[in-house]
Amino acid sequence: MFEIVSYDISSLKNYPVELALNQFIRDTYASITRLREDSLSIHFDLGTAITLYLAMPHDCEILRIYSVIQGALADAKETITFYNHADTALTGGVITIGYSGSVAGDVNSCKPTANHTFSAGEHLKIVIGGENSNTVRCHLTILYKIG
Repeated sequence: MFEIVSYDISSLKNYPVELALNQFIRDTYASITRLREDSLSIHFDLGTAITLYLAMPHDCEILRIYSVIQGALADAKETITFYNHADTALTGGVITIGYSGSVAGDVNSCKPTANHTFSAGEHLKIVIGGENSNTVRCHLTILYKIG
């Protein structure tokens, strides 16, 4: 994925040449870094204990995982736990969705810090606890850094 980036150098006209060049490099690097991030999405119903597998399309490191629910949970929290291809839990890879006061649009997230690197084609295992008795649609977005 490539993006053509234009840069308005006139915004740097009041900078000394060295500072202007440094600013240009920082801005360009930030643009390139964003291009190396991508995401995957998956959706499923909460309220039933299930295990899902999602193939990772690139050599990558998972940066953050977000969930959003499409309705209220009834009587118990839901737990979503993430594992790598070796069936090792991602450190920091658990999302807990509370039920008290839950409404459609509630967003939760986790930020894995270890066991979160994958080679292209390896799977991410997603275990849904099914603790809640209400069937509620949930969408996950997995943000990862390529390479």
